[in-house]
Amino acid sequence: MDGSPPPLRATRPISASQLHPLAARDGRIQIVVDDQTPMAVGYRLEQVGDQPGKWRWVLDGIRTIYLTNNPDGAIAISREDELSEEVSVDYEPALVFLPARMAMGEPFKGVCQMTVRNLKTGSVRDRGSCNYQIELLGTRAAHTPARTSKAHVVQSQRRIELRLAQVQIKSETEFVAHRGWAAERIHRVTEVLGMFASTRTEKLTLAR
Repeated sequence: MDGSPPPLRATRPISASQLHPLAARDGRIQIVVDDQTPMAVGYRLEQVGDQPGKWRWVLDGIRTIYLTNNPDGAIAISREDELSEEVSVDYEPALVFLPARMAMGEPFKGVCQMTVRNLKTGSVRDRGSCNYQIELLGTRAAHTPARTSKAHVVQSQRRIELRLAQVQIKSETEFVAHRGWAAERIHRVTEVLGMFASTRTEKLTLAR
């Protein structure tokens, strides 16, 4: 996803289970933060214990995202652990990651409550709400380690209102149908106490 991406093409509706099958897999991902030197880290998608429909997406040393396969077919995020910031975020109800069905021009909108905790102690650091929108933008050519494929591009926007900060997150994620996540660009703007603002951009791709 570096540089100018290929143009988007129209596509038919698609389901969450087709875009991101929840099945065990692992490999390596290249991460570039704010145009710094790229680094490669291991990743794995694994089931949580023997709990049906409960999974976690682990980026070694970076973050862990806990996923739930909802009865309606949607994939949702119940919790995120950001290791670099030493925080854990719980979402209630779970934040939808991929709606059960997506179609171009039909954005999915939702809202959930957030509790931000100290990752080590579990003590509450902040609370607030998250308004979000998820939309299927189309398809484009994607270059994965195995081959050149067609990727479905999903845009997610979150507006987070905490007591101590406001955060805007915009991400564009590529999924290869029946194979899952392929690449992502995440742009985050954080404003603390209405005074201090910071930005962070991550580009993630499957390592070759």
